[in-house]
Amino acid sequence: MKTAEFSELKTVNAQVLQQVLRKLETAFVDMSRKKMGFPRFKNKYRMRSFVYPQLGKGQILKGNQIKLPQLGWMEYLKSREIPDGFKVKQVRVVRKG
Repeated sequence: MKTAEFSELKTVNAQVLQQVLRKLETAFVDMSRKKMGFPRFKNKYRMRSFVYPQLGKGQILKGNQIKLPQLGWMEYLKSREIPDGFKVKQVRVVRKG
């Protein structure tokens, strides 16, 4: 497998990509322990959300928008103001219906 073929994967946070592998692992563990049968191939829209567990130092907040790697500027719902001196450590991106 050449890295030149999948250059887009280098720019995505590795922890975000690992979430899919965790779900697959869970499906196979359930198959053996709970006798649930083989995992089925699901629709690509099945996962409603994903998490950026570590944003790093380069986060930028502007009003009700945040700049995420690979996605760019995203709006978010402010349930409350972020106090001075506090940092946003993780972000969950949710697809709404």
